[in-house]
Amino acid sequence: MKKLLKIAIADNHTMFRESLKISLPIIGDYKVSICASDGNELLKDLDSKDVDIVLLDVKLSVMNGWQVLNLISEKYPLMKVIVVSDSYSEQHLVDAFKLGARAYLKKSYSLDVLTTAIQAVQESGYHFDKLSSLAIHNLIMQKNSNTMYFYKAPYTVRELEVLQLICSGFETLEIAKILELGKRTIDTHRGSLLKKSGCKNAVQLLIYTIENKLVSLNFDC
Repeated sequence: MKKLLKIAIADNHTMFRESLKISLPIIGDYKVSICASDGNELLKDLDSKDVDIVLLDVKLSVMNGWQVLNLISEKYPLMKVIVVSDSYSEQHLVDAFKLGARAYLKKSYSLDVLTTAIQAVQESGYHFDKLSSLAIHNLIMQKNSNTMYFYKAPYTVRELEVLQLICSGFETLEIAKILELGKRTIDTHRGSLLKKSGCKNAVQLLIYTIENKLVSLNFDC
């Protein structure tokens, strides 16, 4: 029997929350372990229930989603949080990643997009769509950050091809299809890029790439 991915949902909109609770187990191998209406309720339930991924709205009552995200990152550093919200700005998106979110989605997105993000976060740790990559790119360009990573090692042509696609918002399977390579090969290149750049995760890798202008990014949808 296939292991179910355990999901927690925290959203103050009852209809949205209950809809996901019903839909996710139907469309995939998911079990909704927690369905909370506010931040305190979520944190209390996380103390006693096993969860793989949290779907978190930032507009929560009692304790807002930003506070909850920060506390989850501190108390459960391995827990993966996907922000799902109708409150969107480039700054919000970047702030969410800084606080430990693994993806940031609009509530207007389809269930297919949500499940794609869930699988990407579970398998790769993060989900960057083109909107996420563009937001981080724009913020870095606006602030012209003085905190620069250093170009530590030469990259192969194939590694740079993979890097360009990662930072442009493509998922592992999409990259494999575009480059006509296997998923494991893409994962190997991803690991090599992290090692050579000295980055610990996909967020740092994206920032490193933009600041050092390693590749040109394509944000055309």
